[in-house]
Amino acid sequence: MLDLAGNAYFENAGHTKNADDDFQLSLYESYGRWRLDASRKLNPTLGYRFLYLDLDNNSPVLPRRLVDQSIGFGTPFAQIESGWFFALTVGLGYAGNSPFGDANGWYGKGTLIMGKELGEDETLVFGLSYDGNRSIFPDFPVPGFAYTKRLDPTLLAVVGFPFSSIRWEPADTHLTLELMYTIPDRFEAQARYQVAEHVQVFADYTQIIEGFHIDGDVNTRRILFHQQRAEAGVRVEPVPGVGLIAAVGYAFGQEFNRGFDTRDEDRLASVSDEGYLRFGIEVRP
Repeated sequence: MLDLAGNAYFENAGHTKNADDDFQLSLYESYGRWRLDASRKLNPTLGYRFLYLDLDNNSPVLPRRLVDQSIGFGTPFAQIESGWFFALTVGLGYAGNSPFGDANGWYGKGTLIMGKELGEDETLVFGLSYDGNRSIFPDFPVPGFAYTKRLDPTLLAVVGFPFSSIRWEPADTHLTLELMYTIPDRFEAQARYQVAEHVQVFADYTQIIEGFHIDGDVNTRRILFHQQRAEAGVRVEPVPGVGLIAAVGYAFGQEFNRGFDTRDEDRLASVSDEGYLRFGIEVRP
């Protein structure tokens, strides 16, 4: 089973706040997964992520492009009679300002998972995760846990670290509300309303932090890109399982910092707040 998505963000022309250099950002992303077996809830799966930042600027401190691409594989590998299951993910990625041009831009990823279904709508999971391009603690594995519970038919909650979420679909409405937080890289708040069978309107708020190695610059080590976005748009499903998205939004809090991770970063440049257009596609049979 395939699950694919892609987005393109086109910001208005702006400037850096500290030096008033010309600046315009276009951001492209794609991600997906391919479940090799659909017979169980947890199955062998291939996944990928691609992120490209086109930085049209004349600043002497900012690169012209930043790219992060990774591929990974996950699979369950054991289940014992008590109901506990074990799974593993491994991956490889590259994040930098030139495609595969910096040996320091390569990074590994991996997660060891142990979990148990406590009931039909209740799951407990423990994990140990390493991500060599994480915005904080990229140098060692981070432990985590997640307790998932469907509190009633309309409310699903995940309480854990580093990821938590809550999803509410009020009964007898076409509304879906969701909050998701991955410490400290990403926060999302989403509202969806189904206005017709194949038409949905939405409003989103997103906060992201992305890291990239800089080729040949030992002092910079990594550039950390901070951004917040608020947007509203429409999603149309011309055929089942395929969604086309168009949205208008506002990007703010945009910063390019340098440092090893978010515990120790210095400002390179702040970028003006700008409006943007987003066009996207989702393929989820």
